[in-house]
Amino acid sequence: MSQKLLKFAAWACLCAIAYSTLSPLRDRPILLTSSNLEHLAAFALLGMVFCLAYPHRTLSVLTIVFGSAALLELLQLLTPDRHARILDALQKVAGGAAGVLAGNAVLRFDRVRFWLLRDPTPGPCPEIRSKPVPHHASRAIDKAAKIAHRTNLHD
Repeated sequence: MSQKLLKFAAWACLCAIAYSTLSPLRDRPILLTSSNLEHLAAFALLGMVFCLAYPHRTLSVLTIVFGSAALLELLQLLTPDRHARILDALQKVAGGAAGVLAGNAVLRFDRVRFWLLRDPTPGPCPEIRSKPVPHHASRAIDKAAKIAHRTNLHD
């Protein structure tokens, strides 16, 4: 999946969570029967998508996920019909941590799969010789092989 699409999905997921967290109670979308399960699932999805979108920035992802859980819970104090609870914040943090853990597991599995499916047979070796080479020619061949190896690395 494209990194740009994953980044868009991660930020769109955060916006959707912010809307459903801060909107008036009558406008809040209800997806599951239990609000506790909704908190956990929403932030697990958020953590996983952010982890996949930013694979080498786990600390930043944790900061965004945990920070948004705490900030959104505090911002509920500013809405007239919503209220902040420590239990809700803890559920959101636990869901976010589970999502980041799942995202890291997916990334590691992908790396392991790539490592397992790579071709283990090496390419042709330029140092295989069928008959002895004179000493002065051997240095020239070794120098040519080193140059060829360097250019293959930079292609």
